[in-house]
Amino acid sequence: MTDFKKSVPTENGGWWSGDRFLPDFVGDAVNKTASRFLIKGLTEDIQTGSNSLFADILSFGGSKPSTFLTLEDATEDGFKASVWVYVCCRKLATSAASVQFEMQTRTDGDSWESVPEHQFNTVIKSPNKHMSWMDLMETLVYHLYLAGNAFVVIGSDESRGSGEPGNPLLLHLINPDHVKVRLDSDGFVSKYDYFRDKGKMKIPGSTPSKSYDARQIIHLMFIDPNNPNWGVSPLVAGVATVDSDIAAVEFNRSTLKNQGIPTGILSIDGAEMEDKEDYDLAKLFARRVIDGPENAGKTLVLNASAKYDRLSTSALEMAYIDGSKLTANSICALLGVNQLVAGIMEKANMSNMKVARFYFWEDTVIPLIKDILDAFNHRLRLFWDSDDVRLWFDTSDIQALQVALAEKIETATGLFGMGVAFSIVNESLKLGLPRFAGDDIGYLPANLISTSFDTSGINEPVDLTVPQDPEPVVEDPEEGVVE
Repeated sequence: MTDFKKSVPTENGGWWSGDRFLPDFVGDAVNKTASRFLIKGLTEDIQTGSNSLFADILSFGGSKPSTFLTLEDATEDGFKASVWVYVCCRKLATSAASVQFEMQTRTDGDSWESVPEHQFNTVIKSPNKHMSWMDLMETLVYHLYLAGNAFVVIGSDESRGSGEPGNPLLLHLINPDHVKVRLDSDGFVSKYDYFRDKGKMKIPGSTPSKSYDARQIIHLMFIDPNNPNWGVSPLVAGVATVDSDIAAVEFNRSTLKNQGIPTGILSIDGAEMEDKEDYDLAKLFARRVIDGPENAGKTLVLNASAKYDRLSTSALEMAYIDGSKLTANSICALLGVNQLVAGIMEKANMSNMKVARFYFWEDTVIPLIKDILDAFNHRLRLFWDSDDVRLWFDTSDIQALQVALAEKIETATGLFGMGVAFSIVNESLKLGLPRFAGDDIGYLPANLISTSFDTSGINEPVDLTVPQDPEPVVEDPEEGVVE
């Protein structure tokens, strides 16, 4: 866990040290410069207990965290510090990247079909020379969940002439910590400025390393209702929860190491101790006999002048340890990952594991992928110049979704048996099965008849003693009589 507690130089040259938490980058800068890092008035804010400092500082320890969380902070103090933040983000990233992506074209209405020959399929296979499509998607999801924003740069061939977008030939990610949004006079995004040295971003008038036109950037974000141009990480809402989880792990580690508190007190009559050397020898002996896992559970035999008192763990401390389960569940809920999927197996069985995986995909992963692809298609349509082409995904190979597929097939069988055409069943249930000749015709079993058929008289009894009317004789003028 990052130690945010730092000594801060005051204006008179002394050092302030207290129980307030400062972010790592502030503390490191203070320790390096040892003097003039703090702006005028900042020291007074600390000394008077004002929270104004923490409103502007990005920290998991701040009492009033900002909604702007950098990728670096979230990675170091969340992703790398909390097991559950790591596990959940990892599950989300690998799951979203595991589906099959493809180009599709509209055939009729809302019907789409795969287009293997589309030029963008080469980009899906290799978005750039440094990473695969799966690497790109995984990193993109990490950026989204940790920083709330992800930026994908579109490289094109400018084949349509000056000022017109060409064919998108490559995609690559840039670190959101190094991006600054530039707005036009109407408040809409016009440019994305990239600073290789992110320290220059805070210096007014600094020239960016590169500026991208808005149409060159796919900006994905988790919406901040108060800021339409910059996203917010879900970890912002869970700052206190993540801190508590890290603190619980530290407490538990300390408890396992030495049970958090001294396990007991060994006191020896002062008369037995002639000098400090005797005391040091007694302490060394006690450490070897009492401490360490190899001595756990052993009986300690002392002479009459020594007394050993065992200390017990309080109920409050036990409750604090149990609180780590609550923070783990809260982090899973915050990131939309079912506890069973995250690996909390306390109540797991084969049945609820299948259901948990299914709803993880249905409620979290698939909406996430759709959100990502909506942003991709919105920007890439400027290059394709068509609403009838899209980048989409295929989940037919996802094992977790097979539970729902089995239920759909059972429903489809029932509908088809009722005479509903296969094409209608396929489209209504989103089965994704290929079409075939005659699939738009409904079929009924041969032993069924129409409910509108006139059945009167069919079941009336027949008196066989009464002569029946003979069949009429038909005469053919050329052939003669034909019965």
